Amino acid sequence: MSEKGGHRDDEEARTEALFRYRVIATLLDDRAAAPLRARVAEIATESHLHPTRGERRLSERTLWSWLKDFRGEGIDGLRPRTRSDKGAVRATSAGVLDRAETLRRELPARWTSTVLDILVREGRVHIHRGHDQAAIFVTTLAV
Repeated sequence: MSEKGGHRDDEEARTEALFRYRVIATLLDDRAAAPLRARVAEIATESHLHPTRGERRLSERTLWSWLKDFRGEGIDGLRPRTRSDKGAVRATSAGVLDRAETLRRELPARWTSTVLDILVREGRVHIHRGHDQAAIFVTTLAV
């Protein structure tokens, strides 16, 4: 592994980088007749056989991202990154979820971000800078 948040350097990461390269390789040909945007759109409609995960479909956004990463850093840019929160507890306790559900049931129109703000003020959760606050509880609080 590399430094926190950097590119991983293990066999699985190298396999992933090679898969990503195989998918975008045709996009690297500047002499292709079709415009790049059209070629990206076409590749996004296809299924791709991942070496460990089977058939995969990829979004245009993913393909553009991989293309940018490859152009900026070469094959190393296609290796997955180490999670910046590696080693941190990402689970939410049952008590916090119960309190969040209670807050939502008290006022069903209450926004998720408001529920989260209340939980922060009560000291039940801590928000790390960079997280999408609304996304943290969206699936849990659907009532």
